Amino acid sequence: NTPIKESELKSQALDTIGHLAKAVGKERFAPYLVYYTEEAMKTITNESNYCMRETSFSYLCSISKFMKEEMAEIIPAIVEACYFTIERNDIKQVSPEEKAQEYSLDSDSEEEAVFGKVEAFDEKASALHCLGYMFKFCPNQMLPYLEGISDIIMKMVQYVEDNVRFECISTMTTITIGLNIFENGEDFEWLPGLADPTPIGEQTS
Repeated sequence: NTPIKESELKSQALDTIGHLAKAVGKERFAPYLVYYTEEAMKTITNESNYCMRETSFSYLCSISKFMKEEMAEIIPAIVEACYFTIERNDIKQVSPEEKAQEYSLDSDSEEEAVFGKVEAFDEKASALHCLGYMFKFCPNQMLPYLEGISDIIMKMVQYVEDNVRFECISTMTTITIGLNIFENGEDFEWLPGLADPTPIGEQTS
């Protein structure tokens, strides 16, 4: 068996902590909030390991759900780190000989041989997700970044890797929800639209 690296263990642990925080909420997670948030901030500003950065963005997503506008102090640093990750050049130019040599039946390995490191793409997707999530739950603080985020999404939606493109579309949707909350408050209710005047025919299956 391949030994698990310490960085992989740390990243999985922080990912688990993030899910736990989101599940139990602000009050019950309060004793651990400062420590793990500081660890996540250190990681996205100083760490180069892709997996560690990815799960740190994921953790920050999780706490934004209940921290909301209290995230104001750290949002600029988070946005800057997200921009750095998303705009970083992770495409690897590979010669035909290298492609043949690195070919594997494992889909991740094949993708890595053609494009670059899968972990780097996962980190980009996590950074995009983080921007959208913070926009949904901290719209007042994120509004000044709307134009910059929109420009990045329009660029990255044509990216070479599927998961990054998917997160671009997902982030657009989440930002739209955040803008709606900004305009109408969190207690808005969706109203039913007009009924379709043309009912579905009997022959429609």
